[in-house]
Amino acid sequence: MAHLMPYPVMTPGVERPIDAVCLEHFQCNLSKRLTLYDDVKSNPFQKLLLGMAFEHEGLMRSLLSLASTHHYRCHGNQDFAYRALEQHSLAVQWLRKEMTALQLSKTESRLAIEDAMVASWLVLSLFCLCEGSTKGEYRMHMKVTRDNLVNYRSTNPEFNVFHHEYFTYHEFAALLTTYDQRPVLQDLGSVSWHLIEDYQRAPSKAGCMIGVYDGLLGFVPKIRLLRNHMRQASERGNEDDIKIKGTMLEVAITKWKPTWQPHSPNWYAALLYQHMVLVYLYRTFQPSKSFPYLETSVNKGLDCLEAIAPDSPAQSNALLPLFILGCASFLPHQRVRVTKGLDRIREYTHFGNIQPAEDVVRKMWELMDEGDGRSWDWEKLMMDMGIDCLMT
Repeated sequence: MAHLMPYPVMTPGVERPIDAVCLEHFQCNLSKRLTLYDDVKSNPFQKLLLGMAFEHEGLMRSLLSLASTHHYRCHGNQDFAYRALEQHSLAVQWLRKEMTALQLSKTESRLAIEDAMVASWLVLSLFCLCEGSTKGEYRMHMKVTRDNLVNYRSTNPEFNVFHHEYFTYHEFAALLTTYDQRPVLQDLGSVSWHLIEDYQRAPSKAGCMIGVYDGLLGFVPKIRLLRNHMRQASERGNEDDIKIKGTMLEVAITKWKPTWQPHSPNWYAALLYQHMVLVYLYRTFQPSKSFPYLETSVNKGLDCLEAIAPDSPAQSNALLPLFILGCASFLPHQRVRVTKGLDRIREYTHFGNIQPAEDVVRKMWELMDEGDGRSWDWEKLMMDMGIDCLMT
């Protein structure tokens, strides 16, 4: 019997033909759907993480688990779903073992190892989004990433910028969709001033996600804090002081200007986010019914969304604002546009969290049509529905 050659082991974590397919799928397909950039020069998943993964098995397995579940969602081959779970389990085991070893011994290579470790936990949180997990599975990975962000700095400024921006985007997004109190970086400068410095030195200052370094999502934790107070104030009947603060926020949000080239896809995406933040503010302070300025903000936000081509990388950032606009769409024609927008994002990203986002939006529409006063509080609704996932 002829001796069978073993499968090549040049790349850590690539053990079977299916893994090689997933590696190519990540490079040629998935990595282009995770940020505002789809080119090798600007996309951090191709420019930074892929190269790091060839030197670190934990990161490679994390990327392969993400790519495998995404391949399954694109093509429906159950073998890829099974392999995704295997690679995810092996990635977590590898990273836990490595973290334990780092606690026992600090070497000169510690920083290089931690770059890949930090990236791995971030990728694993994306695995939960792509898979469509709804039980808060992403939280463990986000917690590890959060701890690293506070206590750790890479020697690579470009990786610092990416890590900080990508995590902070998802952390702020969590404030928009979770009912419970969450640790959040209220002041990016005071917690991670060195990351801001690295950002200023970075070749591209626009960022790979909307809202972090341009400051727009910085309004979200401020509104969320007032939103929490509104829940309490509504019980006591004392809302005037909170509404004054809300008015000040409205003025600041409307003065905000995008930094992207006018009429580019990312410029429209940034304006879409501006309308999202305004809608978030209006849905916090106004009764749960349609108002002219709420209708206008929703309509203008949907106009911006529809100005983005279906195959534009800006679609990768579109689910979060569309979810918020959907939760404020009282009119039938708005709901038709929201549904079509969700279909476009689903076709572009194939991520599993789009379906629970649509489920929540449709339930909100039922409550809004019934005149239910609770229909302003989608965070509480998500908790009651047993849905805990990021809408990103």
